[in-house]
Amino acid sequence: RNQENFGFVRAVNQAAEQVKTKYLLLLNNDAVIEEATLSTAINTLKSDSSIGAVGAKIKLLDGTLQEAGSIIWNDGACLGYGRGQDPMQPEFMFQRDVDYCSGAFLLFRCDEFHKLGAFDEAFAPAYYEESDFCIRLQKRGKRIIYNPRVNITHYEFASSGGMEGASKLQRKHQQILCDKHPEYLSNKLANDGTNSITARINNKHPNILVIDDCVPHPSLGSGYPRSAHILNSLGELNLNVSFYPLQFPVDDWGAVYSTLDSTIEVLLDRGRAGLIPLLEKRKNFYQYIMVSRLHNMEIFNNIVDQDPALLEGSKVFYDAEAIFAPRDIMKMELLGQAITEDEKQKLIAKELNQARNAEKVISVSKMEADLYKHASYTNTVVLGHALQSEPGNKEFDERSGILFVGALRDEGSPNVDSLLWFVINVLPIIEQEIPGIELYVVGDCSAPSLKTIECGNVQFLGRLDSITSTYNDRRLLIAPTRFAAGIPHKVHEAASRGIPSVTTGLLAKQLGWKHGKQLLVGDGAPKFAAQCVRLYRDEKLWRRVRSAGLQSISHECSDEKFQATLRDLFSHQG
Repeated sequence: RNQENFGFVRAVNQAAEQVKTKYLLLLNNDAVIEEATLSTAINTLKSDSSIGAVGAKIKLLDGTLQEAGSIIWNDGACLGYGRGQDPMQPEFMFQRDVDYCSGAFLLFRCDEFHKLGAFDEAFAPAYYEESDFCIRLQKRGKRIIYNPRVNITHYEFASSGGMEGASKLQRKHQQILCDKHPEYLSNKLANDGTNSITARINNKHPNILVIDDCVPHPSLGSGYPRSAHILNSLGELNLNVSFYPLQFPVDDWGAVYSTLDSTIEVLLDRGRAGLIPLLEKRKNFYQYIMVSRLHNMEIFNNIVDQDPALLEGSKVFYDAEAIFAPRDIMKMELLGQAITEDEKQKLIAKELNQARNAEKVISVSKMEADLYKHASYTNTVVLGHALQSEPGNKEFDERSGILFVGALRDEGSPNVDSLLWFVINVLPIIEQEIPGIELYVVGDCSAPSLKTIECGNVQFLGRLDSITSTYNDRRLLIAPTRFAAGIPHKVHEAASRGIPSVTTGLLAKQLGWKHGKQLLVGDGAPKFAAQCVRLYRDEKLWRRVRSAGLQSISHECSDEKFQATLRDLFSHQG
């Protein structure tokens, strides 16, 4: 123990000489550490050798932020990002590279601290020493990471002799920093009151705003597994990703970041009313804006048609996800509603026109991409599903029952229609051939009409976070869809898990798969039932279809192909 107060900088250097551990944590004596903070910080530092230091979300005693990572301006002044704001706001909930993090909590490797010569004692007794240290780490190619799941509460200035003394030290040490690192500071932004949204992330990567319905939890179905994979892949392309859930903006943060990568900014709690203010506030910030799904593109177009200046500096990509006009036409015809050929073409043209503000259109299938190209949207690419072949280990005779997978929330949707049609018209025929056959239904089953199903052999399992064991237990999947858009993820996923499917001709056409090869096709109740019975009983056929499906998944839905398409999508952009 020192006989006199050496101050923070000299005391840390003195203590570090005695440390034999791999990591060194700076933690103020006026800070309270929260649960799991230390283990989270260590795991973050261990996750990537390019990470030089990890800092915390620092809260003040009144519950507001002291900082969520810090910014260094070109004049050497520093800003704790988010100071005085609610620490649970979306802007402070994602992990990112920063200029530096406060020494109130800063974790780094001991050997790197010693290689850099420890803290520069020109900054004694305190202030700016961690800024200087983080700059020196960056000059060695290391990154400084702010992790919002690393949390402390800080009694600010309690250890420095009060606000007045701290301010004097900060002004003095700011000039020392400027004299020491002029080249580094010349690449920083000016502190003009508008640059914090850009300066909060310490990289030069392009920024992209992605707009979709909701946080795309895969268990929701409805194209969300693909959406989640797109979002999580964008960061790997060196893009800074902001995600805006437009229709359903409320979610749980734990669930959000169990689905999405921790580096994605997820702008919860804004919804439709918040989109225009966001676009206005972040004008010229996003180099790319990607809008997914027709109804979201309609909202986006209405906004930018009225104020085109909101798109200044931004390239718009429309991820069409599916073309709905043909589906709606099929549904009308199925219900016996009259529609002329001219009316059909007008419906399709109206939908395709929603791509008018997009520089690129992203389609899930070649069939739908061709519709856009024929409408003169020639800059259209196909981005389907990404799946790995992961067949279950149970053999044919160890499996039983029929499986249906799909979102069943919306009355009149293709999934609800197809399940009701199957239970009423097809299942009784199958039961005559296979008495006691069980149908297992996975998905949100909240559509009111499903309550009319009172068959004892139909089991509603609800929404499952993991469906692996269910795929492994069942013998075949049914997809009796009578009207649909896009491409059926459920059939792709089932094939990837080694469970063959019986589908309608519509879905086989969307997939480009052949009857008797990757799946069996049955149109109309008697034929659909016959194919189900055939696939359920014939082990050789089951194995043959299963094998062909797995091969097609490996060829058509590989993650390598998916990533290559995404890379190409952005590689030619200026």
